[in-house]
Amino acid sequence: MYKEESLFWRRASLFLSALFFGSAYFSSAFASSGGQTNDCTGCHTAGATTVMIIGPTQVAHDSVTEFELQISGDGPGVIGGLNVRALQGGVLGLVDAATRLEGGQITHMEPKAFDLGGGDDPNTVSWLFEWTAPSELDSYDLIGWGVNANSQAGSGGDFAGMTTFTVQVVPIPAAGLLFGSALGLLAWLRRRIN
Repeated sequence: MYKEESLFWRRASLFLSALFFGSAYFSSAFASSGGQTNDCTGCHTAGATTVMIIGPTQVAHDSVTEFELQISGDGPGVIGGLNVRALQGGVLGLVDAATRLEGGQITHMEPKAFDLGGGDDPNTVSWLFEWTAPSELDSYDLIGWGVNANSQAGSGGDFAGMTTFTVQVVPIPAAGLLFGSALGLLAWLRRRIN
């Protein structure tokens, strides 16, 4: 009986701590950022395409978070390619099987076809990737480039765009630490009393 009660209180403490920390960090509104620039124009023309990175704008230090790079717009919309960099720190990681890491940057292994209708986001193409946040609390920029291409030989008629997405790395809130510690103390006291 004693072991069952102790196990119950430990599990309850862990569950409530996870619930609190989950709501503190991952309930932040998901946002996206889009824009255009002249990057990637060595081969492709800057033009009518929009590149967005979609994901949380705040993450906990040392956490691993999933983001999405999405390309849309008035370009040819047949195939797309990407490049993602983490400028000031953190480590990028692969989620999408169609991507690879090269020199700490994420690129496509082969161009990916646009969803030309019927899906959740028609006339778009997207890839998922991970970013492991640094330990240092600060703002960090994820830079995403995208190419909206026509699938013909050469780069004529293709468009390139770029976006900067800023993520704030935040600490575990003091209230969360106190809450988790208090639950742990209650479980310990319960074991001692029984």
